[in-house]
Parts: sequence; C-alpha cells; structure tokens
Amino acid sequence: MTEYYNDVFIVHGNHDLYLINDKQKKKYHSRSIERIEEIQEWCDTQSNIHFLDGNVVNIDGLKIGGFGNWYNLDTIGKIASWNEVMNDSNLIMDGAGPIRFQYGYGASHKESQWDTQGFRIENEKKMQNIIDEKCDILLCHIIPAIIPDEHMFHGHVGEGNNIFYMTDDIEKVIETGAEVVIYGHNHSVKEFDLEGITFATNALGYPMEYGLAKKIEHFDFTK
Repeated sequence: MTEYYNDVFIVHGNHDLYLINDKQKKKYHSRSIERIEEIQEWCDTQSNIHFLDGNVVNIDGLKIGGFGNWYNLDTIGKIASWNEVMNDSNLIMDGAGPIRFQYGYGASHKESQWDTQGFRIENEKKMQNIIDEKCDILLCHIIPAIIPDEHMFHGHVGEGNNIFYMTDDIEKVIETGAEVVIYGHNHSVKEFDLEGITFATNALGYPMEYGLAKKIEHFDFTK
C-alpha cells in the first residue's frame, strides 16, 4: 500500500481482536489484546504507517486523529444480547474463552470472558486524548454517532442490532474539532453530513457481500 500512498493510517477493528483457532489462542496466550499490540509494534517500525489508538498525527499541517472506538453496552440486557448475537463474544478473549452454563432441556447461557464494557471505558479515554489534541480528520472503526437506518448496511438494521454498529458520541466528535469522520464496521459505502460534520465509509464487508453495494470510492478531504 505504501507504493501508492505517502502515508497510511490504521485503526483496529473488532475482527483484529479475534482468536479463531487453537493456534492463535496459543500464540497470543488467549489474550486478544496481544494481537493489537503486535500490529502496533510492527507499525512502529514503519516510517509512513501510522497506527492510531487515541493519538493525533500531523502531516503537513493536517491533523489526523483516530482510535477503534467500542460499543457502549451499559446494561445487562445489552451485554446479554451481545453474547447472543455477536461473534465478538465468542472470539475475543482475555486469558480464556467464554463460559457456557448448561441448563435443562438443552438450553444454555454464555458469559464472555472479555470485559467489553471495560474496553469501552478505555476507548473513552482515547477519545478524550484526541479531544485534548484536536484534529481535522477523525478515523474510527465503529462510527461514534447515531445515524439513520438509511446510512446503515441493511444487514445491521433492526431488532436492536444497530447498538453494535454505532455509539452515541457525536458531542465528543464535535469537541475534537474534526470536520470529517472516516469509519468502517458498517458494510457499506456512504458519505453524508451530520451536525455539520462529513461522515464517510468505504467498507468492503465480507467476501460474499462484494458487489452488493457500489464500489469503493476515493474520498479526497485534504484540499
């Protein structure tokens, strides 16, 4: 990628935390965060690849800040739904996999070993760092704003699932000073305005979803 771009910016997403097989669990000691640390350590060896995790990089006067962002599952019900719906709760670990409690008649209940809300709190601190430094462009994986269904990937809309694809943080975005937010996670290609800020996503999605939306675009927000 550096053959085509002078600088490349990376934020981690939920899939970067996945440990999908025993080999990965062994390599990373069943600790998903070690995968993120490995990515960051590699990026630190590259002069023009910037891993953004609560920091701001100044490129020729253009300040670019970023972090992964994380869902705000602030009730037991939301966490229970996350355990039921999202692959995250099966594949993100903190020293061990999820526990499944067996009940009668074949029923069971799963409790994740990953402290999803603790991770949310850590990401709130990273957002505050960006607010303190200010930026022109904000990069996130999970969009830090509540957006209308029309801007969501159709497969993520309805039945309460959209709480796993956005967070209610538009006021904090405004505090960063960003005029543009570039995000992922929602499997679509969109550009729209919200509260005077331009939001854009170029997500490919899963391979079987290629072609369902219009092709990837090259947004130019550097002029």
